[in-house]
Amino acid sequence: ARMKDQYIGVLAMDVSGLGRINQRFGRQEGDNAIIAVAQMLSEAAGEGGLCCRLGNDEFVVARIIAENNNKEIYDIRYKLYRMLEDFNRRNKYQIKLSSGGKVERLNIQGDMERLVNVAVTLKNGNKKREQKMHFANRLSPEEQLQADIVGRLLDENRFNYHFQPIVSARDGSPIITFVMAVIILSAAPL
Repeated sequence: ARMKDQYIGVLAMDVSGLGRINQRFGRQEGDNAIIAVAQMLSEAAGEGGLCCRLGNDEFVVARIIAENNNKEIYDIRYKLYRMLEDFNRRNKYQIKLSSGGKVERLNIQGDMERLVNVAVTLKNGNKKREQKMHFANRLSPEEQLQADIVGRLLDENRFNYHFQPIVSARDGSPIITFVMAVIILSAAPL
């Protein structure tokens, strides 16, 4: 079957509290936590799962799904959370994940990027809810307003990524390419 006739499941997640692990136990231990999550994720995704680290503490799993339901994505998440429980019992720090998943049929080439963005947005919404429950009544009104603005920027995926080549002024040949994340602000208030 052609790719456009398949359902694709995407699970986005990030490691909550990685900064605390780095501060308390050192950067090497933070790196070890990221490696541990990557290994558990790869095992949970199984054969046919494509696992990617988007950056810092954010990961994505994509796989072809037999039908239009989230069961396989939930199964991956369940396996991963069980492995995390075991890891957390055996280690001096706790790894926690926030996640969100989505399954859709892809019809055009740009659908995959959109599907990943939807899964990331769902993950960010879930993470925000978890943080609200944990930090309720700890923020001043000004801090809460700033947190709400940042949360909306993440939830509404108001970032555009641009690949910017750096070229030689002498002959125009490319030297390096880097990615810029640009916050897109609309006329609508945050």
